[in-house]
Amino acid sequence: MNPTKKKASRLSKDCLSFYIKENIHPTYLAKEHDVNVKTILNWWKYHNIILPTNYCKRGCGKTCSSISFYISGHNPTSDWNNDPIKKKIASDKASATKIANYKPAHNRKYSPGYKILEKMWIQEEQSVLYISKYFNVAHFVVKRWLETENLLKNRQVSQSDTMKRGLKLGRYASSFNDPDIQNKCQLNHKIYNRSKSEKELFAFVDEIYPGEVLNSYGVNNINIDIYIPNLNIGIEYNGLFWHSEARYYIMNQKSVSFMKNYHKYKSDQAREAGIHLIHIWEDDWHNNNKLIKNWLKGILNLSNPKKIYGRKCQVKELSTNQAKFILNSNHLQGYVNSSIRLGLYHQDKLISAMTFINSKDYYNLSRYVIANGYQIIGGFSKLLKYFVRNYDKKDIVSFADLSWVNEDNNVYLRNGFIVNGKVSIDYKYIWENMRIHKFNFRHKNLKNKLHSYDPDLTENQNCVENSVYRIWDSGKIKYIYKNS
Repeated sequence: MNPTKKKASRLSKDCLSFYIKENIHPTYLAKEHDVNVKTILNWWKYHNIILPTNYCKRGCGKTCSSISFYISGHNPTSDWNNDPIKKKIASDKASATKIANYKPAHNRKYSPGYKILEKMWIQEEQSVLYISKYFNVAHFVVKRWLETENLLKNRQVSQSDTMKRGLKLGRYASSFNDPDIQNKCQLNHKIYNRSKSEKELFAFVDEIYPGEVLNSYGVNNINIDIYIPNLNIGIEYNGLFWHSEARYYIMNQKSVSFMKNYHKYKSDQAREAGIHLIHIWEDDWHNNNKLIKNWLKGILNLSNPKKIYGRKCQVKELSTNQAKFILNSNHLQGYVNSSIRLGLYHQDKLISAMTFINSKDYYNLSRYVIANGYQIIGGFSKLLKYFVRNYDKKDIVSFADLSWVNEDNNVYLRNGFIVNGKVSIDYKYIWENMRIHKFNFRHKNLKNKLHSYDPDLTENQNCVENSVYRIWDSGKIKYIYKNS
């Protein structure tokens, strides 16, 4: 028995004819007999049953769309097409439903349709970048959609839409010794590669610093966002999207390996040129704006602080709440659980703090902070010597973030610490526009944190599937104070 005959044998010709006579739709029959609609139609065809022209579940007297291929000559939307008012209502409703139910997916290749693109591209005049982010696809996919839907004749893709981002004029030219090349790169970088926040950062530095401030500087095959020649200090603004692996997965630009080493490479190249490169992260700029500005003023020697000598201060042990208050108010990373908390007081006012974590073989100097508006000459030394005198004789270890510390001139080197190696680059995850420690994205936490979770996938694969991307730092440098 052939497959068609086997299927047809489940219902007799009289039974099928009865269903047609009672105007029972094939969709209902398919669900009732656990088959698809096409199988029901094949059963009719097998028994040579001719459907009447008025067979339709809608009762309009004509064949509906689900069986239109069986009986030709009927367009189920013709009744609406003949009425312009109904046609407009149906069209608007369908378009609104499609937009509301559209769920972006990674590397989606299929166009959302002419009406949606026409509304966003022509009516709302959205950019290619905006549309690509909305649908979570690369910008060249959006451009292909626009070409397919023949929408480029009404509005052309601008240079900024194509996201050339300054590369056309050789932003990473092999040599930056030519002033013409530098000027072109700086001009193009300023026009196409500046976010609103980066412009705010440059405006702030340019306002407070009396000397020359460049809004772009090329050296050693890298481009520094803000450069102060008199101090040999560079400032790099790190937007979370463009400086993470999202740039690869969404925009199809660069590679994960490139983004992984991007910040370390820039820091190393700047150091070779004798420049201290400072990285300002987007979430820090937005969430700790006041702290960042005060910190930059201190680095640029513009804070005009009240100078106090450490020898005129007293060292006292702090409670947890006291340490939390001064660290959360003045330290970019805030308070961290510590076993030993020391404070520096001047005229009964807490103006500095240093905290330690007691490990098995060493102490970890986890935080050092000075209250805003003060410069304490010898404050670090006073707190460190107090700790050495009064606590166990174990080595003291501390880790400095290369995103902002000056490797060649810092408070560690001036107080007897020596370099004990470098810690390789590490990553955090971008969650709700903030960098969150990877500890929070272990498998046991992902099930409740992510929208969709697959236990067979790795931690990173699950995160990428849910549009949660990694962003890498510049590494850390390990210092040790021999006290054993």
